[in-house]
Amino acid sequence: MVKLNKTTEYAMIALNHLSRKSECCSAREISETYGLPFEITAKTLQRLKETGWIKSSPGSRGGYQISFDPTQATLAKFLESFEGYQSVAMCCQPDCDAKPFMIRLNAKLFYFLNGIKMSELLEDPIAPVSQLLKPKEVGHA
Repeated sequence: MVKLNKTTEYAMIALNHLSRKSECCSAREISETYGLPFEITAKTLQRLKETGWIKSSPGSRGGYQISFDPTQATLAKFLESFEGYQSVAMCCQPDCDAKPFMIRLNAKLFYFLNGIKMSELLEDPIAPVSQLLKPKEVGHA
């Protein structure tokens, strides 16, 4: 299982919140809505801005907004830009016999994460998990 660090979890919470708003949101609003520490939320939003996932507007009516298309961006791209290259396992020895296996495992994990659109993660929060796990129906002509 891939384990996200706390900052990445906060970033996903913030993106989820911002994706549901048409107007700007403040760090304070996000931190209070989800019971997150304000300082960490503010720093996380700054990092999201620096990596291009959100934009900010100054002023009393300012705040943060999504600056990407959730139907085009992937979870792999988000994780790589926010946490760096993700790897399940790496061989410690240059002559490791398991190295080809680990390379394939990491490639398959990246391929899987690259197939998850951010829009899938930012969908209806009320939908039951069992519904989210069902394969999408494909129509036949």
